[in-house]
Amino acid sequence: MINYIHKILTKALLLAFSLGFVGCSGGFTTRNLRDGDLLFVVNGNGSNITSVTDGVDGLGIDHVAVFSQGNVIEAIPKYGVVENPLDSFLVKLSDGEFVLVGRVEGLDVETSVTNARKFLGKPYDDIFMSSDSAIYCSELVQKSFVFKGKCGLNMKDKVVGTRSGRADKCAMDEVKEEVEEEVEEEVKEEVKEEVKDEVKDEVKDEVKDEVKDEVKPRDDAKVSTSGIGSKQLVFCTIPMSFHDSTGKVTEFWTKFYAARGLTVPEGEPGSNPGRLSRDPNVNILGKLSCQRSHRQAH
Repeated sequence: MINYIHKILTKALLLAFSLGFVGCSGGFTTRNLRDGDLLFVVNGNGSNITSVTDGVDGLGIDHVAVFSQGNVIEAIPKYGVVENPLDSFLVKLSDGEFVLVGRVEGLDVETSVTNARKFLGKPYDDIFMSSDSAIYCSELVQKSFVFKGKCGLNMKDKVVGTRSGRADKCAMDEVKEEVEEEVEEEVKEEVKEEVKDEVKDEVKDEVKDEVKDEVKPRDDAKVSTSGIGSKQLVFCTIPMSFHDSTGKVTEFWTKFYAARGLTVPEGEPGSNPGRLSRDPNVNILGKLSCQRSHRQAH
């Protein structure tokens, strides 16, 4: 009799978990959320996005949103960039989906959230072109999040390979800039010794100007979004991926863009939620508890 009851209880618990009715005890709760936290939606059922991108720990992440003051700012199909209560976000989670919470160290929270709100009302970018006025979910985060001043992980540590093995171009540029600064100091010393006896006074200003021009910070290492100023972006753009693990662009994305008279923007600058979850500046804090069902897939 006891074994029979045990089996019934076990089946009931498994059914509860499969339906997404998970208790609020344990894990990372909504009370632990802070402004600027990232909400990564893990789609256990898989999607056309997760089939061509990788999330942290190999998870299939196909959406990301920003938490602020009890609300969620996100870019979603049909509605574009919107801000709604957290409960409205969670109630739409479908069976097989859950949320991972990410937090960026050194984030300028106030500026980053303000930047995200500037995109409110923008249409959703269903063709994932970062150069147009429409916005998709990870693009909203990528264009909004900035550091407090110039901080973050050592830029040499940010050279992370993409799905195709290519390095993060922006990180590589920043490493180059760092090396250029070191070379600049060496050049200054060499030039100083060479010219100090003969044409020191005459050449000094010219050399300074030349060196400044050569090592002037790259424009693309600064935030270009209007009104943000010169704060450094947390997330650089990466080459977009529409190919599977074999390196072949999937049939879905080939047909998707062909139907719109476009070629697949494979390798073009962009972003994806899975890659953001793997960024060295993002700390994954855990799975968010107190979630409910029925978010529509997108």
